[in-house]
Amino acid sequence: MYGILSVVWLSLIICQHTDAAAVISVDLGSEWMKIGIVSPGVPMEIVLNKESQRKTPAVVAFRDGVRTFGEDAVSVGVRFPKNAYKYLLDLLGKPFNHPMVQAYRERFPYYEIVETDRGTPEFVHDENTRFTPEELVAQLLAKAKEFSEISEGHPVSDCVITVPGYFNQAERRAMQEAGALAGLNEINDTAWYALFFDMGAASTKASLVEYKTVKIKDKGYVETVPQLQVLGVGFDR
Repeated sequence: MYGILSVVWLSLIICQHTDAAAVISVDLGSEWMKIGIVSPGVPMEIVLNKESQRKTPAVVAFRDGVRTFGEDAVSVGVRFPKNAYKYLLDLLGKPFNHPMVQAYRERFPYYEIVETDRGTPEFVHDENTRFTPEELVAQLLAKAKEFSEISEGHPVSDCVITVPGYFNQAERRAMQEAGALAGLNEINDTAWYALFFDMGAASTKASLVEYKTVKIKDKGYVETVPQLQVLGVGFDR
């Protein structure tokens, strides 16, 4: 259902940007990255990677001065786990003392993760090189841009990047910064409503929802969090 929504959403976006050569949609998850592309007058297509696969492992690795992505990076990580960076969304836009960051450090003890002057996590790759989660995510997005340009045959800059629904404002802003580092121009949406639907062989279900951010103070400090509200559900036989 989420994939259906992404297709519909990107199709609506491209209708508002018909002067653009193409718009890409990057679904960057914790484990996988998938890319869609829409050009004016052309149905949406799924971009294939160099292995002709529809999805690419969201992993970037560095070994002997060579940077690799996807399956190649996974192979590097088998022998040299410290050199292959993965599950980056767990760190993106979060402070160093965030529970998910600490859980990440326990889950992957071979990474050396330190706190920056801004209070955010940072990978120590070697004595001369450090990476922030935003920089590593930007490199994944740049690779998505490269795959799209190879598929399309010309440069692509406009994009829609999906993020988990639970991402707060800081995490969404970090994703925007990563997109900018990758040379991608993120299209801002102005819609407040979305239609989720599940069309099966025997029945169809639909929900109209409103999405907004609210400020809460449950943890002793003010935090902006997303809030999803179901506006109505209807059925017509």
